Amino acid sequence: MSRVERPNLREVNRQRLRQDILSVAGRLFAEEGYPNITFRRIAEEVGYSQSALFYYFKDKDEILEALCVQTFEGLSAVTGTIASGETEPVARLVAVSRAYIQFGREHPHHYRLVFDPSSELMGRNRVEFVGEIGRDQFSLFRQLMADCVNAGAFAPGEADALSPAWM
Repeated sequence: MSRVERPNLREVNRQRLRQDILSVAGRLFAEEGYPNITFRRIAEEVGYSQSALFYYFKDKDEILEALCVQTFEGLSAVTGTIASGETEPVARLVAVSRAYIQFGREHPHHYRLVFDPSSELMGRNRVEFVGEIGRDQFSLFRQLMADCVNAGAFAPGEADALSPAWM
């Protein structure tokens, strides 16, 4: 008789609480600004002690990093499926762009943290940080633009100039 693997309930609960922390922090950062939110405030909103949050994250910077990574992972999942489903370059570009808009509507706090130039991202260079974690998405848009140039939809040389602006 084969044994059925059951999920480790402790790990399931740990991941659930980690996601709750990220959701609450994302909302607070977006609504009140990253510098105005303390680790203690996040703990209060989640309903746990500040020391309990240290089990999951070392500080609010690490929470913000996790939110940014999570945002790009979500975008990659959505855009990867869409990009592979369309064959015509302009239609593919439009479909992926619409997916970005839809993702932003469904996850406004996460989206705003990453893409709103007025949001604060830790003490590091914002462009460098977002560029690092969003490399795959930026590459996707560059490729989509290059495909449109190759198909004659855009003038040569416009792909590099337009891809950052399109995002």
